[in-house]
Amino acid sequence: KQGLDIMLDGGFLENFPIHLFDKTKSDSSTIGFRIDPEAQIQNDKGTKTLAEMPVMDINQYFAAFYNIIIESMNRQQLTPVDWKRTISISDGKIAPKLRKLSKEEVILLIENGRRATHEYFK
Repeated sequence: KQGLDIMLDGGFLENFPIHLFDKTKSDSSTIGFRIDPEAQIQNDKGTKTLAEMPVMDINQYFAAFYNIIIESMNRQQLTPVDWKRTISISDGKIAPKLRKLSKEEVILLIENGRRATHEYFK
């Protein structure tokens, strides 16, 4: 469709650039989609603070450390208007590792996206 801009971004410095396609500072017609753990989605509905992550071993420590660095950088740029135009999709407890997803994981993420989008437009 002419005039439709889509961007997928996997960057580290700004991995949720919702403002990128806004034509002016007052334009807020862009809708953003985030995939987050369910606990983070619940926090984002209220305080917008980072959800607690369990740390029982070195792998969980590095995951929590990575999360606090990346999410702290990316969340500081989001305005209240940005949050209002963001659809948060549950990750279904699928680890964010680079790998081929199983058919079941793909179906779960699609269904979670469908449910979150329906809820947003209700």
